Amino acid sequence: MNYMREEDEEPEELDQIAKEGFGGVLCIETGGPTPGLGCAGRGS
Repeated sequence: MNYMREEDEEPEELDQIAKEGFGGVLCIETGGPTPGLGCAGRGS
């Protein structure tokens, strides 16, 4: 999300938006649910 906030263009390479996590898992932040719903929110 930081990349999209800081740059005025789409990433050309995957490594611009991805991080390697535990065990070599490729991690990319893609956003989340509407605030207050789901993921520790009050549910629907």
